[in-house]
Amino acid sequence: MTEARRIALAMARGGAAAVESSRGRLNDLNVYPVPDGDTGTNLAETARELAAGLEADPGDTREALAAAATRSALRGASGNSGAILSQIVGGFAGVVGDSRGIDSKTLARALRAATDAAYRPVQHPIEGTMLTVIREMAEAAEGVAGRPLEEAVEVILAEGEASVVRTQGMLDVLRDAGVVDAGAAGLLEFARGAFAGLRGEEVDAPIEAIAAPISLEAIHLEQSRYRYCTAFLVEGDGVDREALESSLMEMGDCLLVVGEAPLVKVHVHTDDPGRAISAAIGMGAIDRVAIANMHVQAQERERRLAGERHLTAIPGGRAGDGRMTAENTAIVLDSTADMPDPASEHPNWRSVPLTVRFGDEQFRDGIDIHPAGFYARLREGGAHPSTAAPSPGAYAAVYEDLSDFAHVVVLPVSSQVSASAQAARIAAETPEAGGRVTVLDGLTVSAGTVLLALGLQRLLEAGTDMPELEAWFAAARDRVSVLIYVDTLEYLRRGGRIGRTSEVVGSALGVRPLLTIRGGRIEPYKRALGRAAAMREFDRFLRTVVPDGRPASVGLAHADDAAGVERLREMVQRTRPQASIDRVCEIGAVVGTHGGPGTLGMLVLAGE
Repeated sequence: MTEARRIALAMARGGAAAVESSRGRLNDLNVYPVPDGDTGTNLAETARELAAGLEADPGDTREALAAAATRSALRGASGNSGAILSQIVGGFAGVVGDSRGIDSKTLARALRAATDAAYRPVQHPIEGTMLTVIREMAEAAEGVAGRPLEEAVEVILAEGEASVVRTQGMLDVLRDAGVVDAGAAGLLEFARGAFAGLRGEEVDAPIEAIAAPISLEAIHLEQSRYRYCTAFLVEGDGVDREALESSLMEMGDCLLVVGEAPLVKVHVHTDDPGRAISAAIGMGAIDRVAIANMHVQAQERERRLAGERHLTAIPGGRAGDGRMTAENTAIVLDSTADMPDPASEHPNWRSVPLTVRFGDEQFRDGIDIHPAGFYARLREGGAHPSTAAPSPGAYAAVYEDLSDFAHVVVLPVSSQVSASAQAARIAAETPEAGGRVTVLDGLTVSAGTVLLALGLQRLLEAGTDMPELEAWFAAARDRVSVLIYVDTLEYLRRGGRIGRTSEVVGSALGVRPLLTIRGGRIEPYKRALGRAAAMREFDRFLRTVVPDGRPASVGLAHADDAAGVERLREMVQRTRPQASIDRVCEIGAVVGTHGGPGTLGMLVLAGE
């Protein structure tokens, strides 16, 4: 390991550990810009993604490590505070990456660059926040540039702590609540942890300003005028940061658009997350969508700080005790399960559609547009379709329709690839849901979701309770294996997943990607030289995930390729005759947007 890599990892890990240790207290301090109690969580998640990104990146030069740090922090940025921290990291890393090492002069230049990067995307900078602290730390660093590094660091951190304390007198809301700014305090903890890591030490206990008791005035505060904290990544060469920022300004407040093409992170407080996301869809691929109901978060914070006893359910709440059956418990999927009319097969099942857009035309997946028409239109060329998760209102409407059921269990597509799960949870937290709804993240897609739902249905038909149902689900989810074959690279390119050069080279060589799902994310599995090679890989995959003689539930999926899925069916029956093929489905418009016609999938739930 190079010295540059050792230092980068030590600082990132130290910063992440320090923020994580203060996460809860930072959440309690969070009263500005809205009292949603998530600043500690957002900073901790951003710092963790920074450290994880550096650990995973093979780079060992200063330049490569700086680029990896900037990219990882931006991709992992969570919330307003996380977005600003990502810019601070990027500005700092850019200077250090171009330097031969870290001394007090380099540190001063790096903190000044971090300050400039933090202020740049903020439309109306507010003092008394983490912006103030990074600026005053940079000024302190410039005052001691040329001194020994250890001495300079002590001066910088001391000024950072004093700056955090001063924030309480700089904003009325902080002064009235009797607290320092949570983002400012979190930034200082990150810096203290990073410098401790540089020295090979662990950070001391949090500064006194964080540990001080929370006053009653800090508990009951006015909520944001907007409901949803919305964040997402936009990735593509066509991303225009300034144009995107301009289009989003009228939709809410606390707007931050950070980064530059090909990667931009958006954060905004709004009442219409779907509209905000739609503004960016034409510029590139959307990823890392996160939507949080700030009103619910604020209420949870109030209850926590007031010391009330309350039940925090699995995200979305839970109906009370009692036996769960197929008669009193509904199962809700979304349209990525590729089950167009689930109620026709199971009266207690429903589906919530995602949205597909061709330019200005918008369709509900499986309702307004069906596979045959979708793939015909996809082959025509023209503008590539985009997709969007359901709104919380779409889920709320289904919950209301299921008012006769005592329990509602929701299985959306993996939360790592869509905001559908977020929307389901937000709707589940509303009073109208009545605490009846439990959202379970299966971390899979298409027939994989259906296999899990069928397992839950069997439990309901036998009679179960929530602990048993959750325990089965948690274990079963880990036993789901997925292999996906994409017949053409064209649609991955058109959707922004690969570049034009990769498509041309891959097509010329006959190379086709095989994909899998790990931790809910779609990742490369192998490459196959043509369709016949892909079929051999399916056979090897099946033999690996289903030991000979052991039971398994299998789902097969295809995109306008009945002959291909029939070959997979025959393969399962020949190779693992003891396995049960419980679902064969045609991939709908949302999933089909990314793979295109000819996509094949084998999804296996191995037996216990």
